Amino acid sequence: MDKLELIEKSFFFTDEEMSKLLKIDKRKYIDYKNGEENESITKTIDTIFTEEKKNLHIILKYPLNKDKYDSALSVYSKVLKEFFCKKEKIYVLSKIKKENTFKSIFNLFFNNTKEAVLKDMNHFSPSYLVISKDKKVLVTIREWTLIVVSLPKDTDTLKFKVGNFVYKRANEINV
Repeated sequence: MDKLELIEKSFFFTDEEMSKLLKIDKRKYIDYKNGEENESITKTIDTIFTEEKKNLHIILKYPLNKDKYDSALSVYSKVLKEFFCKKEKIYVLSKIKKENTFKSIFNLFFNNTKEAVLKDMNHFSPSYLVISKDKKVLVTIREWTLIVVSLPKDTDTLKFKVGNFVYKRANEINV
């Protein structure tokens, strides 16, 4: 299975959404999808989508344009509307770091470096679970980058682990 097939199997982006992510014309994306060679598109796909074979995740890391959003807070609702509003269900997640929670909080309040504060604040970024038919993805934004992690089909959506975090499903939201 090639990378594009794996991405389509793992995510539920339409051709239009994929072309937007790849910053190309929809027709160009469809031609590529149908077998037309394009080294630039292949390189972009390899850059923004990575495969984590150990945990069976495909990860999208998509840089967001800060100028497009009013504030850091508005980015979440706008990104959810832009890429996920047609999907079946969106849930807010609570996130618990498995290790060193005390250390993160200590660093947040007592370590004066800007980098340390930003790094630890990322642990508090909102996360969302998006479910559509047989596909499930974890969505978050860190440092103006949209991060979407595909989850295995058999993932328990009430409570699951990705990396060092345990996520618990909270409320369903409408966007």
